[in-house]
Amino acid sequence: SDHYVITSPGFPEPGFRAGDFCQWNIRVSDNKNVFVKFDDFNLSPGSAMSNNITGVDDQCNHTDSLLVLTDVWGVIPLRETRLCGDSLPAHLTSITDTLIIKFNARSNAGRGFMLQYSAFRREPVIEWIEPTTSPSPRPTTTPETTLTP
Repeated sequence: SDHYVITSPGFPEPGFRAGDFCQWNIRVSDNKNVFVKFDDFNLSPGSAMSNNITGVDDQCNHTDSLLVLTDVWGVIPLRETRLCGDSLPAHLTSITDTLIIKFNARSNAGRGFMLQYSAFRREPVIEWIEPTTSPSPRPTTTPETTLTP
């Protein structure tokens, strides 16, 4: 499948500047998801990652950060991953065919990021659960008896 590359402004040298803001809206074919792999990641010193429902304050809110919305329904983001620091993040996958990435630089402290993304078809997960006990016998019913006076 095709891979596409996204980099922050000025990557890798001279790096991003305070006030840089970018947004990438990625949409792939129906019935496919977006896979994101980070090749380089260097924002503000330190490292942090938070997975949360949109609107919850976290440790990346007040520094250089990359916000990845992995579950978007129409225009409403339902799940976000906010990344900051200088540790290479884990791979991310979207829940739907849409993924939104927002970069917000508040300092001149890092070289930025480079990521690759591609479309893939997520296979449904089918799980077979073995019974732990033998099935109980079928209950027997007795016909009701009607009493007549």
